[in-house]
Amino acid sequence: MTLAKWMSKKDILKEYREHFASSHYDSEGKEAYDFNIKIQKINIPTIVRRAYKEDEIQKKYEVAAIGTVEGVKQMLEDNYDWIEEVYQTGRSGGWLTVVTEIPVFRGEAKLSEMRARIADLQNIETTLKVVKDDFIKYMESTDFWEIGPRDWSPRWKE
Repeated sequence: MTLAKWMSKKDILKEYREHFASSHYDSEGKEAYDFNIKIQKINIPTIVRRAYKEDEIQKKYEVAAIGTVEGVKQMLEDNYDWIEEVYQTGRSGGWLTVVTEIPVFRGEAKLSEMRARIADLQNIETTLKVVKDDFIKYMESTDFWEIGPRDWSPRWKE
């Protein structure tokens, strides 16, 4: 990732088109950006699989995932004043689309505005990667699943 403050207009537009331009949003004069939030694999601990039924695991995961996405959406709207709306898109909800009424990659925006927006988009992308990694680690821990000796120890089984 190139630092936005050193990027030329040509490089900024290329970065926008190749990494951030939304393919999930019908623009209607607005500008939108897509971020991949797909989670490919979570290794649920074996101990959890012994303690919970598969549908219980799925439900608990879904509640946590929805809560995390809602938290991220709120955090983005609170931290970036140019964001109008954030929502989940894609066939399986694997994309986060950020919409703005203040386009900088269409029309006659100043280079400094374009650089600032690319820097923001890069920061959002980095933040989302950290959130995804932390979410996966938490899902893979017994702490999230609240597993104690009663859940896995054979002596506590009926």
